Amino acid sequence: MLTCPACQFANPPDHKFCQRCGEPLLAAPASQPLQTFVGRSLRANLMPADRIGLSPATYIEEGLEKGLEKGTEEGTQGSHRAASPKKTSRKNRYQVVTVLNQGSALINDTTPEALEPLQEQLVELTEAPLSTLQSTAELPAAAYPYLLLSDAAPVLYDAWEQNETTILITQLEQPEPSSLIQSFSTAVDPLQHVYWLYRLTDLWTALEELPQWRSSLLLADNIGIDSEQSVRIRQFISPASEPPSLADLKAFLQSLLAQPDRGAIAPLKQIRQIILAVSSSHTLEQLRSDLAAIGESLLETPAAMTPPSNAPDSAPGIETLNPNPIDITPSSAPIPLNQPAEENVLLEDFNANDMPIDNIDIDKDIDLFEPSDNDESTIALPMNLNDIESAGRTDVGRQRDHNEDCFLIASNTHKQVDNQGQTTQTHSLYVLCDGMGGHAGGEIASQLAAETLSAYFAEHWPDPIPGAPPAPLPTEKMVTEAVRLSNQAIYDINEKEDRAGHERMGTTLVLVLVQGTEAVVAHVGDSRLYQYTRRTGLKQITTDHEVGQREIQRGVPEAIAYARPDAYQLTQALGPRGNTDLMPSVSYLSFSEDALLLLCSDGLSDNNLVENYLDSHIDPILRGKKDIETGVDELIALGNEVNGHDNISAIAIRLKVSPDMGKMQGTTAPRPQQTIIQ
Repeated sequence: MLTCPACQFANPPDHKFCQRCGEPLLAAPASQPLQTFVGRSLRANLMPADRIGLSPATYIEEGLEKGLEKGTEEGTQGSHRAASPKKTSRKNRYQVVTVLNQGSALINDTTPEALEPLQEQLVELTEAPLSTLQSTAELPAAAYPYLLLSDAAPVLYDAWEQNETTILITQLEQPEPSSLIQSFSTAVDPLQHVYWLYRLTDLWTALEELPQWRSSLLLADNIGIDSEQSVRIRQFISPASEPPSLADLKAFLQSLLAQPDRGAIAPLKQIRQIILAVSSSHTLEQLRSDLAAIGESLLETPAAMTPPSNAPDSAPGIETLNPNPIDITPSSAPIPLNQPAEENVLLEDFNANDMPIDNIDIDKDIDLFEPSDNDESTIALPMNLNDIESAGRTDVGRQRDHNEDCFLIASNTHKQVDNQGQTTQTHSLYVLCDGMGGHAGGEIASQLAAETLSAYFAEHWPDPIPGAPPAPLPTEKMVTEAVRLSNQAIYDINEKEDRAGHERMGTTLVLVLVQGTEAVVAHVGDSRLYQYTRRTGLKQITTDHEVGQREIQRGVPEAIAYARPDAYQLTQALGPRGNTDLMPSVSYLSFSEDALLLLCSDGLSDNNLVENYLDSHIDPILRGKKDIETGVDELIALGNEVNGHDNISAIAIRLKVSPDMGKMQGTTAPRPQQTIIQ
């Protein structure tokens, strides 16, 4: 079997493309026997990088042994003998899948269940003081920065030294962080620049005891921005001979601000203030204080937060996303294996005096422009949830005699109002199901799915204790387990009652869990989740699990795919089949502006109803021109008028958010768990 390095699906050894996600499979060379790739996909980095060679379908241990043999031969001819090998129990464990560059490769752990003694300590060592790391036996010094900056660096999976080579194994970050240069060039708001610069100073401060590793922060192609707009370090590079200075950091920050703008035009007056603050700061403390003060002042500038007042009031264009191909676990985003490195922004290449900032007319009234339809940039500051409202409705429709749909809302919300405004904590579950099956099977299936999910999360994701910090969103594994429990509960009834064919009951599912300004989404079938915001417009977050969409994912033109008589037949549903055939789609959302989420059955979404009536029925709910309950009632009535052939159900969730400048005072945003869709 060949395991896909992108999604970890096990494929037959003769396949060239992954059956689940379609990514190319990385087979072993013809001269090597095909190996069984199992376990976790990881990345190996060697220091120094040029001591040994890495080859696909071989084990890292083999390369180290060859490097030792070569060193022994050279040492015998010289004036001294080579060092004796250092023993390790990792032989035939880490198998090379793809060589990225010299000293770096994608690998698989073929025995992930067999933890090394050091691996068992790594979780406890995360964010431990340097003295603890230095006293830990067999922990290489090159592992220290990964543990000290665990909130911004890849997760350290294993580390050891052998034959004068340090081997660092890290977990792959999915999806790959975006380019730092591109992010600075396309940022919509100056607040993004301020936040990223401040975070870089956070990381610089955290390496105060290991200043030699700060050089890894001064390479633009080694720093990325993840889907939650947090700064990420791709890897730690072998340190320079001399630690970089504050002047080096300032020059690097200035070089980022000097990037040509390729996105919406940010207010040049605010950008000039940032450049001047970076240039004039004489200490790190002053630099951080100046950036924090600028961030606070930008919050008081309307142009820094919203589109221009003369922007059209009509809703932005509709954009339909297909983030999760049919039958794919959406968090398993493909990893670019040979991503071209951008040109490093070298410190000596930039001179702050070359910046033409004195030619800027700072008195000129400069507005923000509305971002283009394909602009994925959003405000990057950590966000506060100010308010959340929800409403749900279901209707039998005009042609059915009974209702097989079911929805459930379980929301625990706490609001606080003080001099700084209103903040809201929420811990909410939303479920919508569209049942199917003879002899009242649809009603039973949809109700059972909703109740099973509610009971599971009540146990495994309970309401927070008053005064205690809320638990993070459930992991993808937990969400998948909950969905499969629901599937098994319905499937067991089908088997017990010997239901066959169209008599087997089942249901679709769309599930949303909201915690603060983040959410996790799971879906099976053709019930949908839409997200609507003023900046990005309408996005279909889920992709229908049906034959037509499956064919499109295989490369069939849409017109041909939906010309099939079975084009709208479901490829996945809860209940008809066992868990081995079920692959629910799971994805994560982060809200950086006011948003409206709409869960709906196909009785509402058919005939592009949501897209066609966006201006009249969706946009007024987001803007508060209609209260949310009235808005949902009108959507159900519209569904009966335009469609009416099926049961109609909808849940609307309206979230109001604002930037949280408090997190700029030395605290960091929580690390994302999974693929995030903006």
